[in-house]
Amino acid sequence: MGDTDRVDDARPHSQHAGPKFDRDALKEALARAIREQLPSEQVMAAAQLVVSAELQVALEGRAVIDQAKGILMAERRCTADEAFNILRDISQRSQTKLHHVAQALVDSATEAPVAAVM
Repeated sequence: MGDTDRVDDARPHSQHAGPKFDRDALKEALARAIREQLPSEQVMAAAQLVVSAELQVALEGRAVIDQAKGILMAERRCTADEAFNILRDISQRSQTKLHHVAQALVDSATEAPVAAVM
């Protein structure tokens, strides 16, 4: 295996929803690059992949939270701040990550009732 293959192991793979990153694999690739004292270009490439993956995850979580806020604002006729506070309170009470609460709300709101489809 060449030195560049070690960093390339964690690159995104294509799926229908767009590229997904294996954050743990990226972090391991970065640690391995540093541990094995690979050339600085390869260490930087691995570090950039880790940062890209972290940003992608953050942006995806943010989009879902914004969608959930919109749903709450429409249903409860509240402000964006009030909707966020509702999500945050549910998250804290249920000890569930905020983006998981938001995703569950979005999923439940986008499921079409069987009667409406027929």
